[in-house]
Parts: sequence; structure tokens; C-alpha cells
Amino acid sequence: MKAIREHLVAPAEAALWWLGQAGYVVRAGDTTVAIDPYLTDSAAANAPEFTRLFPPPIAPEELRADICVITHDHLDHLDPETIRRYPAKAETWFVAPHLTALHLQELGVPANRVVRLDAGEISTLGGVEVRGVFALPTGADVLDTTGYLLRFDNGPRTAGLEACVEDWAQSHRSRPGRGEPFYSSLYWLSALDCCCMWCCGFACPVRQRNPNQALHRMAAPQRRSALREPPRGRHR
Repeated sequence: MKAIREHLVAPAEAALWWLGQAGYVVRAGDTTVAIDPYLTDSAAANAPEFTRLFPPPIAPEELRADICVITHDHLDHLDPETIRRYPAKAETWFVAPHLTALHLQELGVPANRVVRLDAGEISTLGGVEVRGVFALPTGADVLDTTGYLLRFDNGPRTAGLEACVEDWAQSHRSRPGRGEPFYSSLYWLSALDCCCMWCCGFACPVRQRNPNQALHRMAAPQRRSALREPPRGRHR
């Protein structure tokens, strides 16, 4: 985690690290955001088929984030062991939908650090605009599943969010099959299949087999070509 926090990111850039499963750490400007950090192998306790393919790249005790986004209350997204062992619960903003927000408090996150954010709602935390958007739940136990749009301070301000969304939609009228990465000028957290779009204007594939390859930096002027010609590839 020290290497992540000390990694130099230019003002017009952002950096993304994959934590495995649907977990990511994002750095833009002076802000670090953790997304669905699953930093243990707890899901394998009752379901051996979900055993991790490689060890967590960092331990829960090492994680540090200004904002932690949790999209829904499944073990591989809201991991109780990761949250219990995370030492900076009183310094981090936790963003989550209704039922997930309640569970976070049960796991020891102070109520005043939990921001319940459902689809259609917006909150600004430390210069990051977080907007809840609809995400199709994967089961009846997570009907409050919510996707999130993140807009960072160093993101482009010349085009409105609605225009960016329409731009993305024009490029992806037929939804790629599961396993196909999205490339876009937005960063979208979809709890259904962990597809990502980023409002900063940087493009990066959603998943990588090797976590050491999960850092992608792309300057803002390149985002248009990345949007028009989304690479295709299989990933796990």
C-alpha cells in the first residue's frame, strides 16, 4: 500500500490497481478510493470453488483509502473480515446502498463515516463527486445493489455528465458479453459484472489475470481514441 500511496500521478492522470475479484484501488490527484476491497479468502470457507487464484496483494491492515465504495452486500464485495481488520474506519468515508450501509455499521464503521447513497443520489466527498446509478442485482438478497459514477477534481469539465453517458452508450449499444472489458471516458462501477467507466477521462480494462499488470495510466487527451476503438479481449 505504501507503493500505491507514494506512486507519482501527474495532475492529468490517474492510476488503477486491481486487488483481485471486483476490488480496485484508484488514485487521482490527492485522493485514494478503494472499490469493493476483498482482501482475504473468506468466501472460500463455505464455497471452495471461490478460492482465490492468487493471494491478496495487500493485507486489510495495510489498506488506506480516503473513500471506500461498496456496491452490494456479497462476501466478495463487502468482506466482513476485510472491514473488521481495516484500521482506518474512523478516517475513511464509506459509500454504500441502504442494506450494505447498515451492515458496515454492524462491522464497526462509525455511523458518521457511512454515506448511504442509492441510485439517483449524489454526494461530494473530499472533492470526489459520487453518483448512485442503477445496477441490476444478482440475487434477491442484494436488491439494493447500486452502481456508482465517480468524478474527480482533475477530470474534464468541458462536457456534462449526460453527454459523456450518451457518448458511452453510442459506443456500446450492444452490450459486450461477460468477460469483455469496457473502455470509456467514464468510470462505472457495475456490481453485476464489475464493468468500469471513469469520469476522469481515462480508459483501462476492468480485469487483469496478473495483478502486476493492473496499473494503467492514460492522459486525458488520449481518451477520445480509446473511446472510439475499445480493445477487445478475454479475461477472467
